Amino acid sequence: MKSTLVWCAAVFIVLGSTAESTTEERFGPMDSTDLHYRVRRQGPLAFAQRPVSISAELEDTVIFQCSAESNGGQPTLTWHKDGQRVTSSQTGIFLLANKNLLVLVSRDNLGTYTCQLELGDDVISTDAKLTLKSDEEQVEFLERPQNASVNFGERQVFRCKVTGDIQPTWLKDGSSMFLDGQRVFQHRGDLHITSATVADTGRYTCQVRNGEHTAVVYAWLAVNVDTELVCGRPVYKKGPEGFIVGGTEADPGTIPWQAMLWDLRPSRNRHFCGGALVNSQWVVTAAHCIIEAEVTKDDFIVRLGKQVAKRGVFEENERSYTVKEVIVYEGFVHDTYDADLALIRLTERVLYTDYILPVCLPSVGRARRLIRPGSAGTVSGWGRVVEGGPYSNVLKKVLIPRVSQGRCRKAHPQYDVTRNMFCAGRPGGGEDACDGDSGGPFTVFDEDREYLLGVVSWGDGCALAGKFGVYTRLHKFFAWIQAAVVEEDDDKENKLRIIPRAELQTMLATIRIPDDHLLITAQSDIEINWSQTRQLRRWLKGMAS
Repeated sequence: MKSTLVWCAAVFIVLGSTAESTTEERFGPMDSTDLHYRVRRQGPLAFAQRPVSISAELEDTVIFQCSAESNGGQPTLTWHKDGQRVTSSQTGIFLLANKNLLVLVSRDNLGTYTCQLELGDDVISTDAKLTLKSDEEQVEFLERPQNASVNFGERQVFRCKVTGDIQPTWLKDGSSMFLDGQRVFQHRGDLHITSATVADTGRYTCQVRNGEHTAVVYAWLAVNVDTELVCGRPVYKKGPEGFIVGGTEADPGTIPWQAMLWDLRPSRNRHFCGGALVNSQWVVTAAHCIIEAEVTKDDFIVRLGKQVAKRGVFEENERSYTVKEVIVYEGFVHDTYDADLALIRLTERVLYTDYILPVCLPSVGRARRLIRPGSAGTVSGWGRVVEGGPYSNVLKKVLIPRVSQGRCRKAHPQYDVTRNMFCAGRPGGGEDACDGDSGGPFTVFDEDREYLLGVVSWGDGCALAGKFGVYTRLHKFFAWIQAAVVEEDDDKENKLRIIPRAELQTMLATIRIPDDHLLITAQSDIEINWSQTRQLRRWLKGMAS
């Protein structure tokens, strides 16, 4: 079993001092333009811990710590960056439950961070700066690599040149092992990638040593890959074993579509549900995750490439995305969990890597074939390891068989198991999803790909004998999903948009062009570019299956 990769080396925790400090405190409301302020030396409002300035590297993670003296009052602590109050919508800046500030180092996040305390009319504040180490080095770059985005199979050259005869070296995600001398090689100071693949997505570092000084500059490469080409095909494959309740962990990269929904609110600051990445912009989850957590799009982020669910652990393969939109299926019935489905649209496009890939959405015909009783599917998540027990700190998965509707209804006579649900599990119990796994994927392997057939919804206990886990039957909603999750593209001519005005059930017409059949649903608007829509034509044909 591979060990979990935890990005510990990149976390700088700066411990403030409770002793007397020469750091001045502003007295009165903070104004970034006011450089003259009185020094407050005594009084009921004082800092127990002050943030200190940090010099770090790009993509490092730093924590600014700040707290108030306990002098009987309860001051309000807020953070500001360059004079503007920090909010949950800022990319790469997170307010932790203990009021400390976690910052993912990027050029946008460099600057002055201010911790401000307020108690009644009394206000004090103190500053700390975040700067780049590389900006302090004594090496002059004549050419710097630039962030780039290329299509699968295209060529990319990163330029890097410094003064003098110093030869730079290249790293990818901190390692030099990516150079093979043929497809990826260094010529003089430049890095050449002759044919880009998914594995080439990442951060490239041009590193130069000059005596005791080491200077580095970074650039990101995004390789644009057609979702249909890579969906459901993990780079790292291993058969499922164990179970989520009391089971073994999934190896990193074996479930690259697994999403973690993380509540950013200071009172929560934890994982609360799972999800499945279905393309570069959309995640599928359960409606009850959104409703019961009472989250808005600004209250949580989606973390991909995750293995560990512990607070404060940032792994080298993970990426975090803010949320642009949440769509809960309008037919969701909270009392019965019928139609338990929601979609999450990410603010930025996901960069596919070996550890972050989408799962496939099958045609309705394929889904009906794969979801028959007896067929087995994989369920994954960070839910409780036993009913009522702690949540798992690592991602787990289990292979469980689907059971018939009749058997499931008989096992849960007091609940309504609708046609929009299906059940899976073993009669003797012991293998099941549990609290915290909600929204996660139920996938089935077929023809060298994993297909998303269900979403973890509800259960009567966890892994109990005679009971089964209940999942949202996804193919009942494929028309609704496909209408929403069309990937946006800068090339508008390459888009296919289907805008349903009502439930997509009745077939209206068949168009033959020349051997393909496109079935258009009633009460729909459709805009088609035929050269780009073969996959969706197959899906539309499947609606008649």
